[in-house]
Amino acid sequence: MPLATGSSRAVISRNIATEIRAGKKPAQAEAIAFSKARRDSVAARVDAMVAATDALVKRMDAIEGKDGAK
Repeated sequence: MPLATGSSRAVISRNIATEIRAGKKPAQAEAIAFSKARRDSVAARVDAMVAATDALVKRMDAIEGKDGAK
């Protein structure tokens, strides 16, 4: 069963329970769940930075005009 996406306590707890039900030892289940949460957290930050950069580029294009001349 796939693990839930996110890095909140609730998601981590749910992922630990999922891994334990799948037969993993509790320590291994925790390691897997925390590792996934870290990856999800980094991915969310990267997505936010890309969105902010896109918005900045659009504002700069609007200031300079469509052809790039001031």
